[in-house]
Formats: sequence, structure tokens, C-alpha cells
Amino acid sequence: MSALLEGSVSKAGKQIRVTARLINVADGFQLWTDTYDRSIDDIIAVEDDIARRIAERLQGKIEAAQTRPKAPNPEAHALYWRARLFWNKRTEAGLKRAAQLFQEAIAKAPGYGAAHAGLASTYYLLPQYSVSARQSQYHPLARASATRALELDSSSAEAHAVLASLQAAAHDANGAEEHFRRAIQLEPSYATAHHWYGVFLVVRARRDEAWSELRTALDLDHTSPIIQTALVHWYYLGRDYDRAVEEARKVIDAFPEFPAARHILTAALLQSGRYKEALAEIDKSRALQADEPLAELEKRGYALARSGDRAEAEKILSVLEEQRQQGKPLDGAIGFVWLGLKNYDRAIEALEREEATEGLDDEMLSDPFFDELRNLPRLQALLRKS
Repeated sequence: MSALLEGSVSKAGKQIRVTARLINVADGFQLWTDTYDRSIDDIIAVEDDIARRIAERLQGKIEAAQTRPKAPNPEAHALYWRARLFWNKRTEAGLKRAAQLFQEAIAKAPGYGAAHAGLASTYYLLPQYSVSARQSQYHPLARASATRALELDSSSAEAHAVLASLQAAAHDANGAEEHFRRAIQLEPSYATAHHWYGVFLVVRARRDEAWSELRTALDLDHTSPIIQTALVHWYYLGRDYDRAVEEARKVIDAFPEFPAARHILTAALLQSGRYKEALAEIDKSRALQADEPLAELEKRGYALARSGDRAEAEKILSVLEEQRQQGKPLDGAIGFVWLGLKNYDRAIEALEREEATEGLDDEMLSDPFFDELRNLPRLQALLRKS
């Protein structure tokens, strides 16, 4: 048996939803998934229709599975899946370990396209989860790895998703969208492509489209903590902070050791003025990342500043500034603490340095924290420049 068909059925009133998935038995890879919404009034016709549609799809997917590039050797394949475990942690330490394991897989099998794609996505993510990793250093590495992945396997959806995200970071929205759509066309069941495309859309205020993509991503991988967190982020960017807090707590209840969910929870609490609660969550998040002493430190500084403890906030500023002088890319973090202190000139000054060295991230600029700066002429000039 080379493939396994599994599925689930849910019912709401007179409507049923059937979700079917085709799994490659050899490695557990999800080859295909689809969802069918039908009325239950004629259950026999429903069964026949779904069976026919699944049969039509299976033949093509099984044939595609037979042509999909395979792991050149078991050792490389094992290293690849170990890397994926660390990749899913979404921490600096986890991503660095994932990069190391992908590199080991490539060393054992240089033609292993999936490992090159995995390394590309790791390089792309690292600056988002590290205060010391520069986009200017890792994004070129991500592009080179994604390009190599496509040279080895032109059907790599992951490589296109990485290139899409890199184009978005370079403010090339059209190029990004082209790659996202290509990734989804190549592999409609690839949850990360839908997830990253949803993030791309919500940052650009295309909220309905973003919700659709994020919900599709969750349907495809309903156990993914980062996809569940992305849906929380959708509420947060919509300024629905109460709902964001509620949904974030659900994610944390299911994944208590997943720091990214606490990151968005603290942001929503800070926006709600619940500084004491935010500080407690920041401390929990930092405890989960004990090997990363600067993690969430800028949020702690912001929370202390807004709760009236200016002296402690300024101590954090001193720590961040000292680390910046040692070469770490902390202008954005420093600007955030100045924002907490309501020193808008110093906050924008830090953002100007960030733009000059690393560029400004569209996602950051859409964040509600910057609403109070958005009408200032100096920030508007900076946004036009970026």
C-alpha cells in the first residue's frame, strides 16, 4: 500500500462537511486534501458524489506521488524530519538547530531538494525570532537556498513560498503574490503557503481574503500552533484586542510551551492597557526562552514605561543600547521602548536607523502600536522613503 486515504465528517444542521486527505505511507507526507460541503437531505447522492470526486483526484495524485523527488538516502531523510521538529518550535534556538540539521541532510545528499527548501524557509524565519539575526544576512541565504531547491525540484511549493515572502519583505507585492499563488497551485494542501499568504494579505488590509487563507491553512493543519497563532494575529491587527486575548489563551492552553502565542497575547494585553497582566506573560515567555536573554525585553520596557516605572524602562534601554553598540540589530527594539516612554522623536530616530540598515518591515508598520505615530510628519516621510 503506497497511499492511505483518511477523512473526517462534521455536521451542522442539514449541512455536512467531509474532509478527505491522501497520505503517502512511506513518509507521512500529505499528498492532497479537499473539503466537500453538502446538504444531508440526500445522503446517498452525497456519498456517490464524494466517492466519484475523490476517485478522480486520487489517480492523479498517486501518479504525482510516483514522480515526486524522493529522499536520496534514509540518513538524509531522518535528518530532514528532525529539522522539521525544531523548525516548528518557532524559537531562535529551534530555528538555528533546524538550520544545522537541514545542512547535515544536504551534506549527506546534496541533491535533496526538500532539504534545500527547508533550509531556505529556516533562513527566512530566523530574523523574525531572533534579536541578533539580521535580515540583510539571512534573506540572501534564504533566496540562494530557495533558488537551489527549485533547480533540483521545480515543483517545490515551499521554495516558492519563501521567494514570495522575500519579495514581500523587499516591498514587491506583485512578485510576492505571484509566488504565493504558484506555491498554492503546485501544492494546494501545503498549509504554510496558505498561512504565509494570509499574513501577507492581512498586513495589507485585505482582511477577508486573509481570513479565508488562514482558515484554509488551519483546515489543512489543525494542530499547528503557529497557524492558530496567526488567526489570533488577525484579530489583533483588526484592533479586536479582547477577542485576541481570548483566542491567544486558547492556543496557550493547548501549547503552553509555545512562545509565539504568548508574544501576541502580550501585545493585545498592552494595547488594552492591562500592563500588569502583560508583564506576567512577558516573564513567562522569557522563561521559555532562557537561552535568549534579550527575548521580549523591549516589550518589558514598554510595559514598565506605560505602567509608570520609567526608571526600570530606562535601564532596559541601556541594556539594549549597549548590545546595539556591540553590533546587534536592536534599533527596532530600542524604538519600541522609546515609544513606551512616549518620546516619539527618539522612537522615530531609532526607526530611521533601522530603515537605513535593515529596512522597515511592512508587518511591523501595520502594528497597532504605531497608530499613535502614524500622523506625525516625520514618520510619514520615513514611510514614503521605505
